[in-house]
Parts: sequence; C-alpha cells; structure tokens
Amino acid sequence: MLRVIDNSELEQIIDVKDGEEVGANLLQTLSDIRVEKCHKLKNLFPISIARGFQQLRWLKVIDNSELEQIFGDNDVIDEKEIKLPGLGVMQLKDLPRLTNFCHVDYHFIFPTPPLVLLEVKRCPKISTRFSWDEENKSVHAEAKAPKIGSEDESHEETSTDLFCYQNFEELPWYIKNKELYSDSHPIE
Repeated sequence: MLRVIDNSELEQIIDVKDGEEVGANLLQTLSDIRVEKCHKLKNLFPISIARGFQQLRWLKVIDNSELEQIFGDNDVIDEKEIKLPGLGVMQLKDLPRLTNFCHVDYHFIFPTPPLVLLEVKRCPKISTRFSWDEENKSVHAEAKAPKIGSEDESHEETSTDLFCYQNFEELPWYIKNKELYSDSHPIE
C-alpha cells in the first residue's frame, strides 16, 4: 500500500534514474495507491515502471493541482501497450492540470473484471480517451494529442467527466489503430 496525503513538498514519488531497479521490486507487491493533495507533483510515476504494477488493485488520485500525467516523464520504453490485469478501482478527481493518463504514444488496458469502477471527475484538460473493448471485455486508455483550436474541439471523444460502475458499455467503443493494425496485419 502506498498512501501519500497532504504533502506540499513532494515533487516525485520514484526518481526516473532509480525507477527501473527500485520500482521493479517495490511495485510487484503494491496493491493500493492513494495520492491526495500533493500539489508539486507533475507525474506520479515514470512510464518505464508501469508494467511493474501487476498486483495493483486500487488507484485513487485526488486534488493534486499540478499533476499533468499519471504515467509520465520523458523516459521511453519499447512496448507501447501496457496491461494492468489486477486494477479494480480507478478514481481520478479534482486534477485541474491533468492532460493525460500516459504519454500519447502509449496505450493502457484494464481487463473487466477485475475493473469495476472507473471515475474521472473535474479533470477539464484531460485528453485521454477511455473506451470499451467488447470483444476482449476490457477498458482502454489512450492519450490523444491535443488539437489546436477551441477547448470544446480539443476534448471531442475524450473522457473529461465519467463514472462507470460495472457497466463499461456506456464508454465509446474501442477502435484499434488502423495504421498499427495494417502494419502488423498486411492486407493481401
């Protein structure tokens, strides 16, 4: 369990330089993450350690005024698809600067069950699209590059305010990226 509440000085939870070796051991058993009122945080975790959260059941991120991404930083990993097979509850609330769940190039998958609750509230800048994959019974999170133009246009088909409890069919349907699909499955 990792709970960080009301820490106005904390700028990062895991240092990117130490992320892979420290994170790999720590994250294998971590089941509950709650981060609230840590107003200097810009990213919760580097993307390079995301795969380590295999036992994660609960992710609750509330009232972190400077937070821009859940999985961020400038590190790069080869695998762009990341599955969090144990996540049951995800709550992202009161995050005025949150723009993405992860970098634009990455794609998160949350199987259902165990995911039963997905809540995104008062995150006006988020450009991540949460979608439902009926075939695989999973929720997908894909960050979209922000569009230039009015704010209304930049959030078309994104998930700025949603609440899903055990019924994810209300989400937009997941559509596999056609460019990626055609590259890996050539049409004869």
